[in-house]
Parts: sequence; structure tokens; C-alpha cells
Amino acid sequence: MRFALGILLLLLLWTQVARPTTTTIPFTLGRSGIGAPLILIHVEINGKPATLVVDSGAQLLGVRPSYLEGLPALGHTAIHGVGGVRLASAAWVNISVGTDTFHEVAVADAGPAGDGFLGQSVLNHYSKITIDYAAKTIILEK
Repeated sequence: MRFALGILLLLLLWTQVARPTTTTIPFTLGRSGIGAPLILIHVEINGKPATLVVDSGAQLLGVRPSYLEGLPALGHTAIHGVGGVRLASAAWVNISVGTDTFHEVAVADAGPAGDGFLGQSVLNHYSKITIDYAAKTIILEK
């Protein structure tokens, strides 16, 4: 009987430890300049609401300059995109994506287009990202 209880306890603990955590975020679709749809999600940057484009090809989190006001500058970084290369200011921010919060994430000035984009400096914290177009949700799994 003790052996069976021990096995049951181990199984219960294992299922709690082995289960990945997921965050499900609703999204809307926006239009890009090239006609392809953009996935837009709502986040908070240093407590301020923002709508960002999910950009799996971007290295960093990029935001509108107003989100960087009053923050100590880290310097500058080169932003490479479809339109070419430009120099952008960089800083650290805290960002909340669904129920997950990340502290001191490197962010660059994304210029005046929209609130910004969510790149690999946040997305790489997840082991699996599922985009469900039918349900209009993104499932982020750690």
C-alpha cells in the first residue's frame, strides 16, 4: 500500500513539473504596405498599453519613440528591415505579454509606424509558438 501511494505521489509531482506553461493571446489582423496581413497583439510596456506587430524575423523588441522617453539610453543599434538599415536608440524595458512579464528586455526605437513590433528578444523565451488563424489566438508555450 505504501509503495502504491509513493508511486501515485511521484506521478502527481511529475505531471506538475513536466507540464509546460502556456499563454494564449487573442490577435487581430492589420494590413502591411506589401499587402500581407500583420498579426497585432496587445501588450504592456512599462505599464503602458501598446499594440505590437508579431515579427518573428526581428531580433529585438521595437517600439515607438514615446515609449522610450525618460529611460536611460543604452546607446544605438542598427535596425535592418525591408526598407533598409537605420540607426536606432536602445534602452531596457519591462514588457507584459498575456500573463507573462519580462524584465529588462532590450528595445529599440522602431520609428513612427504604429506602436512597434515584438521580436526575438521576447519570442525566444518560448519553446513553441502556435498561431491559430481560425481562433485568432497565439499560444505561447514555455
